[in-house]
Amino acid sequence: MNENQSPSQPLEVPIGTPVYHQIVNFLYREARMLDELRLRDWGATLAEDLVYTAPIRQTRPISQSAASVVRTVKHFDDDYRSVMGRILRLTSTRSAWAEDPPSRTRRLVTNVLVDEGDQPGEYWVTSYLLITRSRFDFDQFDRLYMPTSGWMIRGSYFDAPSENYSKAELDMRLSRSIGGLIFHGRLYGAGSPRGELPSFDPVAMGGFLNMSGFARQQLVGDSVSYGSIRTEKVVGQLPLGLRGDMRVGMAVESGKVGGRYTETNLDGWQNSLAIYAGGETPLGPVYVGYGYAPNGMSNIYVFVGTP
Repeated sequence: MNENQSPSQPLEVPIGTPVYHQIVNFLYREARMLDELRLRDWGATLAEDLVYTAPIRQTRPISQSAASVVRTVKHFDDDYRSVMGRILRLTSTRSAWAEDPPSRTRRLVTNVLVDEGDQPGEYWVTSYLLITRSRFDFDQFDRLYMPTSGWMIRGSYFDAPSENYSKAELDMRLSRSIGGLIFHGRLYGAGSPRGELPSFDPVAMGGFLNMSGFARQQLVGDSVSYGSIRTEKVVGQLPLGLRGDMRVGMAVESGKVGGRYTETNLDGWQNSLAIYAGGETPLGPVYVGYGYAPNGMSNIYVFVGTP
């Protein structure tokens, strides 16, 4: 809540009281849910009479500081329905391109002050919120989905001094067309430059075109090294006038997970092979495939999205 909206004669809730601690605990847990992308859990905490707005703030002289906040023009002005729509778009569709993969964020909540509201059990809460976000993304592919040429480099870094660890990721991809075939290469690495990744923020391998012979996130640990080479052939176009290639492909993959929390018996580099067919549909890329690992593991996939 903004201080301009607080009661005319607020009754302060003292710091250290049970009510104050309950409210601060809610704010901390809310920040954690958002940082961990538990958006549905966060949505479940919202009231249906929610008003979520960010007015424009202008820089003005001290004599005009009272007019620095312009409420007739806003960055956004959402209610419960529109916020839930945003959550649905981020969690259940492929249209949130700017945040897929998502940025790494940390929300730091401080200076929490609580006043009693107009009704019993209601409170006016003010706080300061600092959000840190890190990522970089260079995308030179010729297509959003299923490229035929180009390259991409994507990286991120996150530091958590309070948890005594940091996390870095680097993903590099290359596509080239030679004759009637399309070749794709990928190198991916992730780990903790400082400390060890905690169990609530590990790195993982497993899943379609991410060590396809293993189940999704079957290999979990403190660091990941991964490489793959794929070959695809365009075998047709989608019917009924829909745009998009239909392709068959094969992938050879190799990866290693260090400091494993799961599958601790799988030491060293693991290999995997995948064969698949896919196409670009109005819902995005759709694949059907089979993954096999020499250690005897295998999986059948129906995958929607960008692997």
